[in-house]
Amino acid sequence: MNLICVADRENERVQCFSAGLAEGHRTIPAGIPITSAEQIGRVFAIREKKHYLVGVTGRDEEDQLPPQLFVMDMTNGKANTFIKGIENPHSLAISDEGTVYISQMHPNQIIQISLPDQA
Repeated sequence: MNLICVADRENERVQCFSAGLAEGHRTIPAGIPITSAEQIGRVFAIREKKHYLVGVTGRDEEDQLPPQLFVMDMTNGKANTFIKGIENPHSLAISDEGTVYISQMHPNQIIQISLPDQA
């Protein structure tokens, strides 16, 4: 998809930039932000699977947004929340089959989630 996406935990956002990897004419110069999801809570981890960006957030600084797992369709920028109430997420991984594994701290555990036909 010619993107580099960054989880910016302290500013509670995900930013995706043009990577400049596409051959030929570039409509967007490398390094230019092309999408940004803001005010979604402190983003602890993101992973890409197909054309989806899967992320996990922790509590925001004001403790108003609950931790959640979200999936953003990178073709249209729409995001869906799939699970709320994760206690202290720290990282995530996605299997080849699309199963999401979220690691938590306090309690120390790994949560396994199957997403409906997306990632």
